[in-house]
Amino acid sequence: MRASPAALLLGLLAAAGGGCRQAEPAPEPAAAPSPDSTAPDLAGTWTVVGHLIPGTSAMNETEAARWHGRTVRLDLTQAVTEGSHCDRPTYDIRRMARASLLGGEFNLPPGRLPSLDGLDTLTLLAVRCGGAPWTAMGGRLIGIDSARAYAPWDGVFFELARRRDFRALGQEPGWSLEIREGEAITFTYAYGESRAVTPVPVPTTDSATGARVYHAVTEASDLRVVIESRACTDAMSGKPFETTVSVTLNGQAYSGCGGPLR
Repeated sequence: MRASPAALLLGLLAAAGGGCRQAEPAPEPAAAPSPDSTAPDLAGTWTVVGHLIPGTSAMNETEAARWHGRTVRLDLTQAVTEGSHCDRPTYDIRRMARASLLGGEFNLPPGRLPSLDGLDTLTLLAVRCGGAPWTAMGGRLIGIDSARAYAPWDGVFFELARRRDFRALGQEPGWSLEIREGEAITFTYAYGESRAVTPVPVPTTDSATGARVYHAVTEASDLRVVIESRACTDAMSGKPFETTVSVTLNGQAYSGCGGPLR
């Protein structure tokens, strides 16, 4: 007796089901390694505050000192330093034993960079532009801590201090100020109706008060900004700030409060 078509179909389905194996779930991807919390973050804005020449150098002391006060800015969109600019840089970061880095890469015996003597390992950041090493000053940084670094260049180890962008504001009439280190000072005044933009000059320090002073002169603007480490409270909001700020634009004076631009 021949089986019906329906019975044959049921038999085939049963056989197929018996020979099938359920696919095993794909393995979970391995977790990415956690960042080294002891390594300083070397991106950001830095200012040259000093230098050391621990060995042979292409510069003399006077030439190296001319870099004091200059800015290095490193972020995802650009790398900028005096006389050099790179769009969309990439960064290589390595952690190395101190002796291996200083002795192997820079041929320096122990004790030549005292700020690093207490560190067992060092973080080296190298900037690449268009796939090639960025050879400008600031193209390599060695971290000291979260606020200090060295920039080795032409045999000079420039000492860098982290510099944060700054914002200030004042009332009656309302004004605001932004200092983006390595980029521009933007002063907006007359309740937002007028604006002056200047390059960021090398700041000086007032010997009497310790205030940081920026003085920029362009064809349209003579802008002077004085930042004092003296507590200040905004007259409108009552918000406290850590610094008192005075701005003079083309002879017109403004006063207010300021702090780091978050």
